[in-house]
Amino acid sequence: MPIEIMTRRPETWEVIRLYRAAGLRRATHDPEMIARMITGASLVVSARSDGHLVGLARSITDFCHSCYLADLAVDPCFQKQGIGRSLVLRTKHEVGGTTQLFLLSAATAETFYTRFMELTPETCFQIARTYPAGPQAG
Repeated sequence: MPIEIMTRRPETWEVIRLYRAAGLRRATHDPEMIARMITGASLVVSARSDGHLVGLARSITDFCHSCYLADLAVDPCFQKQGIGRSLVLRTKHEVGGTTQLFLLSAATAETFYTRFMELTPETCFQIARTYPAGPQAG
């Protein structure tokens, strides 16, 4: 079955299913937060097989200078087929050539990204998120 790469925002339930399948540590227990993550993103590139969501790249960008790729998820049943790379490259195409694309990688994904992205030694700073009382998933 061919994989379609598109800039169509998926439904919240589809994203939750994909994030859980891919093992992304996101607040999948909170559909409202996931919905806000998708609607608040500047760009969402999705991969579908036979209509089913099998991959997603979610980014925040100004479409001229900087693009932060916040999430990249591919269903494990569809990994090792070039879908993740296609999602990243389509994201780069959509934001334009003058836009710098950057991301923070999980240690387990570093090898994947180094195949087609440049590792930069720049320092990253953060202010950690806080959660209301209740179940937490980072």
